[in-house]
Parts: sequence; structure tokens; C-alpha cells
Amino acid sequence: MESNFQKTTLNSLDEGFIKSEAFAAAATFAVAELGVKKAKHIAVKGFSNTLIFDLSAENTELKTLATQKGVDISGIHAEAKDIYKLETYHGVEFDKKFLTQIISGHKKWITAIETGTKGTECIELKAWSSKILPTLEAHLARAESLTWKLPSVG
Repeated sequence: MESNFQKTTLNSLDEGFIKSEAFAAAATFAVAELGVKKAKHIAVKGFSNTLIFDLSAENTELKTLATQKGVDISGIHAEAKDIYKLETYHGVEFDKKFLTQIISGHKKWITAIETGTKGTECIELKAWSSKILPTLEAHLARAESLTWKLPSVG
């Protein structure tokens, strides 16, 4: 399969940028998968599916870029699954904790992309960043709006 990415090596900052983005993507994906399984509110469950759908193409593109640039991100998904302890929550409490995690994570992720993009020399990484930023901003806005639709937790 042909790719539009140039095969070049990266400097250490760009390599770190790719690894941090791969981790953020994997962590968000893991949280979204849990949301599909455990969310009580139908809108939160639907949002979880949206996260998975929207991030699938970008994650695949980032993995391809990492491979072509010689950046090993093979163990990142397994690491990312263990950083959030949402499994212990149930019902509306899970939904609220889920949305809090998505909001917090997306704010950090957006800031990291904006900062990393300013310093990167990799054209392909800049292109990937410019594609994913609007998606992340839309997710953040939707997660924030959903928090107002949930009932209070006891």
C-alpha cells in the first residue's frame, strides 16, 4: 500500500511528540471502549461510540506515521489501558467520571498538540495535528455539554 508520508528520520522532540500523541490516543480509545460497555445514559454511550469512530482513522494514520518514521509505539496501548480507574464506577457516577476524564484528557491533549505542532519540523506530523485538532475540540465541547444533561450523583 502506497503512502503519502515521506520516509525520513525524526529528531528526538518529534519522536517524543509522536509517542505522547500515540499514548493520548490509546488512552482516549481505552476510556471510550469502557464507556461503550459501562455508560448508563444513552447519550454518553453514543458519545463513546463517536470517540471510537472518530479516532480510529487518526490513530491508524499516526501508527503508520510512527512506523514509517521508525518510532516504536508498540507497547503504548497496553500501558494506556491501565492509567484510568473508571472500572470501579457504575451508573450515573460512571458517566460523570467518564465525562470528567474525557474533558480533562482532551484539554491536555489539545494543549499538547498545539505546543508540539509549534516545535515540530515534521510536515506529516503537522498535517496529522491539523486534522485531529478540530475533532478533539468538537469532542471536548460535546463532553462539556453532556455533563449538564446528567442527573446529580447522590
